[in-house]
Amino acid sequence: MKKILFLTATALFSINTAYAAFTIPNVTVEDINSSASIYNYEVTSKCFRCGGTVGGVLVTDLYKTEDFYVPYFSDAGITSIGSPTNWSYSIETSNDLFELGAGAGVIHWKALGENNGINTTGSLDGFSYSSIIEGSVKAPFRTLFANGSSINGDPAIPASPSAIAAGLTPIATVPAPAATWLFGSGLLTILGFRKSKYKANS
Repeated sequence: MKKILFLTATALFSINTAYAAFTIPNVTVEDINSSASIYNYEVTSKCFRCGGTVGGVLVTDLYKTEDFYVPYFSDAGITSIGSPTNWSYSIETSNDLFELGAGAGVIHWKALGENNGINTTGSLDGFSYSSIIEGSVKAPFRTLFANGSSINGDPAIPASPSAIAAGLTPIATVPAPAATWLFGSGLLTILGFRKSKYKANS
């Protein structure tokens, strides 16, 4: 049965809060067949006070997002890694950036040149891969701005045995038809309540 999970990670402000710059990865996880799921990350970058210049450099250029990291475990059965246009990826198996242990590394997406980073009012998707593992866990992520400051949060990655062993929290998924039924029944309940309230007031 097809499952679709939409998860928005908690946005944390950057180290330099003077500019209120942050990023949010919206994650779509979808079963593409009975034995594989595809993960697609859309990274949105925001900066509320990024006007002016610092040292002759536009603040909007300092806060372009140029790197995106998520944990990688070799037993997650990850294949078909995709990158947005003008971005590249590498699997860094010895880079335990998030100190998870359990043989953790990272998938590292990087903009090919400063002009291809995510603007402070932009978003970019296409950071993707497929996995044979059923289920997802909340995992760290990191984005790096052009000025070197970083953001962390908790999007989804496959719930491989090593990810579970690293202590990452499983995410409950709801089959798409069930989610639709629940939404529909909730809507009918609200409409019924409003109708009965209208009759009572007539």
